[in-house]
Amino acid sequence: MIVTDAATQMKSARLVERFPLGAGVTLSELERYDNAPLLHQLREREPVTWFAEQGVWLVTSKTLFDELQMDPERFVVDVPDNPQRVILGSQMLVVDGDEHTRHRGPFAGPFKYSAVRRQFTDLVDVTVDRLLDAISGRGGCELGAEFANPFAVSVASDVLGLRLDQVEEVHDIYTGFAEGMVGYRDPDAVARAMRGRARLAELLAPRLDRLGTDFGNSVTREELEANLRLILFGAIETVESMILNTTWALLSYPDQARLLAADPELWPSAVQEGLRWIPPVGYTDRWASADTELGGVPIARGDYLLGVIHGANRDPAAFPDPDRFDITRDARRQNFSFGKGIHMCLGVNLARLQGATALRSLFERLPGLRLDPAHPTEPVGFNFRRPPHLHVLWDR
Repeated sequence: MIVTDAATQMKSARLVERFPLGAGVTLSELERYDNAPLLHQLREREPVTWFAEQGVWLVTSKTLFDELQMDPERFVVDVPDNPQRVILGSQMLVVDGDEHTRHRGPFAGPFKYSAVRRQFTDLVDVTVDRLLDAISGRGGCELGAEFANPFAVSVASDVLGLRLDQVEEVHDIYTGFAEGMVGYRDPDAVARAMRGRARLAELLAPRLDRLGTDFGNSVTREELEANLRLILFGAIETVESMILNTTWALLSYPDQARLLAADPELWPSAVQEGLRWIPPVGYTDRWASADTELGGVPIARGDYLLGVIHGANRDPAAFPDPDRFDITRDARRQNFSFGKGIHMCLGVNLARLQGATALRSLFERLPGLRLDPAHPTEPVGFNFRRPPHLHVLWDR
């Protein structure tokens, strides 16, 4: 939850009359899985609106989302109270311009498409097989704890050469990071995240000297550690959510799963559609660097804007019939779930490889895969979005 200060609350009172729809929006509505009708209303009537409850601007149309992401001079990330800076430290996602290039550059090479396919395909295959070997004979499990999370942690740590064996502990640390970013002005949430940072530093310490040698003098040790925290966060949180969200969607719409059984070449498209339909991250953060305007709405210097990914992904200007879950959409049409512009997710190519491999193996190796009716669930959350649990059954 985004907590507002007194000045923002005073400003909000002045804007309520101009933006009546935004004034009536609640965080609980935005956290709901089935909030597409609300997003359509916002996009049609107030595509840039004042979200009075939280004291921030919401941007819900594809065109304005593009403008927000693609103009790093007007809309910046390098501000002291960026939640990702507060929790993860100074790293590539919270700096602009040349500083962003300096932070991101040393990490970019291994995540290019050809490098990912060449270096990590076997690693992903082996990890998926190991985890499915452990559960396939049981006939049921909670998919997050027993497959999606250990898969995400194992691949992320192996890709970075960190060999993190404490899967459950790392999961708990990153859960604390996510909670800290959502409640970054809550001292208790921040304190829990900082304890997690200290413990993660202990786990990373044996490998940091070697990685520092690999990167030379391009980043300091503190910056290296902060960027590793960020990369691990994206690789764990996003990949786990992508697998759970797409599995839930396919099991909720079995006609789409049958298409995949008939034509496995559709799996990359299914991953893209799962990401579009239920994005693991709900919004991107930007701050106005000067007084400006967006979509005809005056924006003051320092204003906080949220580009709502779910809104852009459901914009009919970008995707025809956007509320339909359709894995036959053209996979080359990019959705916005990994962001856009210079701060687009570094690990997008690896995540897509992981998604297609893990989900295809999951459905092919666990026959009759289905949701467990004893544990109903659905994706929830505005900042981070996935089912809180995903119990599944299959035929042994």
